[in-house]
Amino acid sequence: MDTTLEDFVRMTAMVHANGKNFEQMYAHFGIDEERWQQIALHWMGQIGNDIEMGQKFQSMMMAEMERISGASPPPR
Repeated sequence: MDTTLEDFVRMTAMVHANGKNFEQMYAHFGIDEERWQQIALHWMGQIGNDIEMGQKFQSMMMAEMERISGASPPPR
């Protein structure tokens, strides 16, 4: 998997912060729905099988959502 946990957090937070606007996230990160499904499936499996990773994901998501609420676009 060439998409890092950090990338997945940024993608997920962007979708949640923009009213589930996947198209905007796809365009920003240069992916399509099929690629997103692969990324999400991979990382949700990893997060679901590792309590520490799940906690890290939760913490990172909270921080990213706070960052997004300041209106800065996520890094690529």
